[in-house]
Amino acid sequence: MATAALRQSESAPVLHGAAAGARRAKAGRNRERGQNLVEFALVAPLFLVLIFAIVDFGMGLRAWISITNAAREGARYGAVGHTEAEIKQRVVDTSSIGLTCGAGTGTACVTVTGANGLPGNSVTVRVSHQYSLITPLSALMSMVSGGSISTRVDLTADSDMRLE
Repeated sequence: MATAALRQSESAPVLHGAAAGARRAKAGRNRERGQNLVEFALVAPLFLVLIFAIVDFGMGLRAWISITNAAREGARYGAVGHTEAEIKQRVVDTSSIGLTCGAGTGTACVTVTGANGLPGNSVTVRVSHQYSLITPLSALMSMVSGGSISTRVDLTADSDMRLE
C-alpha cells in the first residue's frame, strides 16, 4: 500500500498556490481562443455583407450624381442653341461613368426633346443608366432570392431648361 501511494505522488505531483493557478489560467485561455474563433465565424459574414452594401450604395450614388450632372450639363448646352446630336455627345462626354442602358451604350441612353425650339420654350434632357452591383453582394442576393431580385439598378435623371 505504501508503494501505491508513492507511485501516485511520483506520477502527478499535487500543485499548490501559483503553479495551480497558472495551469488553470492556461487551460482557460485555450478555451477562450476557441470561443473567439466561433464568434468571429458568426460575425464576419454579417460584417462583410454590411461593408459590401455600403460600397455598392456609395458607387450607385456616385453613378446617379454623375448622370444627374450630365443631364444638367446637356440641358444647359441645349438652352444656348445646340443641336440634338451635339447635346447627346456633350452628355456622354460629361458623364464620368460609362453610360449603359440594356444592350446599348452611349447616346442611346440620352433622350433630348425641344432642342432647336423657339426662345422661351424648354429643352429637356433625360439620361438613363443601368448600374450593376460591383461587390459579391449581387451573387449573394441572386442565390438567396433565386434570381428574382435584379443585380442591376435602373437610374434616370431629367433636366429641363429654357431656350435662350
